Amino acid sequence: GRLAEADPALEILLSRDDRRAGELAAQLDGWNRERQGEEAQVVEQAATQAAERVDQLGRVPALFTLWNPAWHRGVVGIAAGRIARTWNRPALLLAVEGETATGSGRSVPGIALHGFLTPWKERLIRFGGHAQALGLSADVNLLPTLREEWEVAGEREFPADLLLRSYRYELEAEAGEIDLAYLDRLSRLAPFGQGNPQPVVRVGPLELLGAPRAFGADHLSARARGLDGGNLNLVGWGWQARATDLGGHFEVLGTLDLDRYRGEPVLRLLDARKAGSATL
Repeated sequence: GRLAEADPALEILLSRDDRRAGELAAQLDGWNRERQGEEAQVVEQAATQAAERVDQLGRVPALFTLWNPAWHRGVVGIAAGRIARTWNRPALLLAVEGETATGSGRSVPGIALHGFLTPWKERLIRFGGHAQALGLSADVNLLPTLREEWEVAGEREFPADLLLRSYRYELEAEAGEIDLAYLDRLSRLAPFGQGNPQPVVRVGPLELLGAPRAFGADHLSARARGLDGGNLNLVGWGWQARATDLGGHFEVLGTLDLDRYRGEPVLRLLDARKAGSATL
């Protein structure tokens, strides 16, 4: 539905014809691959724009407002969520078509983005949503002015502590404690999802047993040893730029899964800090 009509998704669920269902599956898979490509492009370009805005202002704004005529309006909401998570700020991303910019906003916990933007409703062409996500359209010529007004208002209204990245973790463990039996006990809490997220585990201090191994587009894996002598596998998606955070003695937050290739637990990294730091 982001790139085309949603009807084939319904048809494939109702179909009793294997041949037709196969055709629909191929069509949907093609659209999904196209969507992934469009999304990756928007995320990359939005990340560049966000960094440029930070450099321009000399600080991280309270929220990001980004737009581009090359973006597809069907995927900007997904990309806005990525920017919001990366910078821990609300993000508005808009695709420009002629004189109109249409897009989506995503917020961070504790900041009701819809309520924040409501005073500007009359100056927008379209506006609706809820606290954490919304859609809007605006005259593209108004965007520079609106962006400045929203940044100033956000600096004034958003509580500073909500703009600091933080994680809640449910468990603390030493590296040697995390074995298949430990993973099995956690698996009893499944299925995990929106209403029941995977438990976040804090582990450390740790020390790498060798240099992290880069793989894929921007990922890394590593093996670390705890003070108790136990070893733990680590994997970080999009973590190559943060490899130095795993130097010396450090501690990490992440979720545990089974590395099916090794048959061992692996911690999927959420964040890391030097051991003893108070900034995680």
